[in-house]
Amino acid sequence: MCRRSTARRWPRWPSRWWPSPRARCTSAATAPRPTCAARRLIQLLLSALVLAPLAWGVEGLRIRWSWPLAGSLAFLVLFASILATNTLHWLMRRGHATRVTSLLFLTPIVAVVLEWAMYGVVPTALSALGIVVTTAGVALVSAPSRG
Repeated sequence: MCRRSTARRWPRWPSRWWPSPRARCTSAATAPRPTCAARRLIQLLLSALVLAPLAWGVEGLRIRWSWPLAGSLAFLVLFASILATNTLHWLMRRGHATRVTSLLFLTPIVAVVLEWAMYGVVPTALSALGIVVTTAGVALVSAPSRG
């Protein structure tokens, strides 16, 4: 059972990011959990902690800015990170987790199609077989249940 203190909290804890530290919980099932925004912030900070030393050791943290680099960075930040994560969470709130996460298996297929369209690299027979098997698996998971 979760008992929250009724005393006035000063300074006020930013509850939209993390539950109050004064919340006393007696079981793991009722323990306060961080919000979606807090979890994303934690994930980004932890990945920066891992990748920053690697970038410094391998490349010396030197960046040669160019328009293609800026465009790629903007695309990755806006579409691949922010928009994709928010879309995934939006779909998870409105559908079954299994059906939504199975869509992630379609990412390599999109990459193969883009490679074919942009660079003219024709998919091999093994790639085509992988596309068929992956698409069939996603279709099986996404099909409505009969029960």
